[in-house]
Amino acid sequence: MPQALASGRPVIATRQAGASELIKDGENGFVVESRSAKDLKDYLRLLAADRNLLEKMSQKAPITVAHLSYQNFAREVWGFYRMALANGRT
Repeated sequence: MPQALASGRPVIATRQAGASELIKDGENGFVVESRSAKDLKDYLRLLAADRNLLEKMSQKAPITVAHLSYQNFAREVWGFYRMALANGRT
């Protein structure tokens, strides 16, 4: 799901999927109940029929996961190691 969002694709996720935390319902995708084939079908049809909505969601999708970059990950890991090493010296 993060890769799809980063590629500008709205996502339809279930509430039970961990990545559903990345979805802002109605902004960059939709969150549905697990096993709700009707909701899935309805949202797929909505996105297929409403190109304006699809375009808006597609523009917002990459913004949602911008914080998940390798650069940010490396910075957080480096900060963790610095903190761990500093705490080990006390």
